[in-house]
Amino acid sequence: MNTQGIDAQEFDDLYVAYSDVVFRNILKFTKEPVAAKDILQDVFVKLWEKKDEIKKSNSVSGLLFVISYHLCVNYARRKMREEALHKLLSNLDQYSSDGYSIRIDEDERELLLEKAMLALSPQKRRTLTLCKLEGKTYLEAAQELHISPHTVKEYLSNAILLLNDYMKKQ
Repeated sequence: MNTQGIDAQEFDDLYVAYSDVVFRNILKFTKEPVAAKDILQDVFVKLWEKKDEIKKSNSVSGLLFVISYHLCVNYARRKMREEALHKLLSNLDQYSSDGYSIRIDEDERELLLEKAMLALSPQKRRTLTLCKLEGKTYLEAAQELHISPHTVKEYLSNAILLLNDYMKKQ
């Protein structure tokens, strides 16, 4: 028995031993059984990809929970991004010159939003994308953009105002 890596049988044994508890942990985070099952599969795929790096003397449970945590965070960010985009699209109305609102279909709204975002400066567009579509905090966006969190807040506020103005003019 080698001390480095795990074989297929040992991997199956790990799955049997840990899949239920990891699933319950993921489900607490996602509150969605289907998403939890998908994430559970991804957890064990990532574990399989690292099978040669795992030392048998080390605890695999910690690694499983770290992997599942990171995948849950990614899931939450992706879900927030999708919800933010859907909310942004559903709130967009096209205003006629007499002030009456005309509902437009989702494809048109998406195109209009893309045009509106192109009207923003690259820095404001990137800030809006990071915070509203990718679900990052001001601090995370600030670190990525190498600016202060206060500047992120200012850019974001300004970008939203500019988007609203652009949408009303169209």
